[in-house]
Amino acid sequence: MAKDRFKTILLDFKKFIESKDLLFKEQDFKDDLVYIKLMIKAEIARNLWGSPEYYQIRISGDSQVKQALNYIERASRLTGFKVD
Repeated sequence: MAKDRFKTILLDFKKFIESKDLLFKEQDFKDDLVYIKLMIKAEIARNLWGSPEYYQIRISGDSQVKQALNYIERASRLTGFKVD
């Protein structure tokens, strides 16, 4: 049910883009679909729960943040300092 509703939101977003006469290639849309979905989810979260949840979802797809967290975890293991 939630997946169907999200598909509807995604289709509505695509129709919105087309209604504004914004030029895009279907392949570009497909290539960026993961990012587009993530940003839509983040905006929904912001509207429902506020900015902290928006950023939580937004950074979940950020490869630089993921890498930084890996470095922090590794440094914590190497130094013995506990990171919360």
